[in-house]
Amino acid sequence: SIGVDSAHNHLDPTIYSTSHPLGPKSPSMHWGWTAGYRFVAMEGDAGDDLNQTFEIHALGDQNYFETTTDVTAAASGGSISIPIYANYAEALRGIDVEDGVITHGDFAEAIDLLENFQEFVFSSVEPVDSVPEDSTTSISKLQIQDALFVDRNPSVNGTVTVSFDLNLVDSKSICLIDITGKKIESSELSRDRISFNGLQAGVYVVYATAINGESITAQKVVVLE
Repeated sequence: SIGVDSAHNHLDPTIYSTSHPLGPKSPSMHWGWTAGYRFVAMEGDAGDDLNQTFEIHALGDQNYFETTTDVTAAASGGSISIPIYANYAEALRGIDVEDGVITHGDFAEAIDLLENFQEFVFSSVEPVDSVPEDSTTSISKLQIQDALFVDRNPSVNGTVTVSFDLNLVDSKSICLIDITGKKIESSELSRDRISFNGLQAGVYVVYATAINGESITAQKVVVLE
């Protein structure tokens, strides 16, 4: 299912614990008792120079969809694994965000976004890079994975140090986000190492764009109390 069913969409989030999916969150996915929850909140930068902001916050009982996906299961060691992949680029299929789109509600692009989640985002087939491996503008997945290394992960002092291969990584693209997708810090590299300081305990992701502009490498970072 994509979203929250009508029986639960208009309840008070405070009746749940903070660990519950419908409990209080920061940033909040709850838009008030009448409107209910945001089913999807997708934001980003678009345009030739990435200078156009788009925001699509989709909600509405009438836009609550169920979807089915053909899957294959593998049993091993007494447990069953059922892989399901999500290609979030497909969420914007047919939606023009190049000039910036701001839609918060249950209409227009919000409907298109949720219908795309229903039909195109989830699959049992692992997405593949659309850039051929032998392309002169591509960098192999192995190289991209090796382009970023986190020292001492988990961190215990609120400082995370990351090393980069500047032959593979765009030095202007370094960014740290928290588990909710909120940008914590972005920096431009002047050397092959960078430190993020004063971090609260939690889970973060540090990522960078490859020099070809096509591939992204990312690493999960855990900061302990």
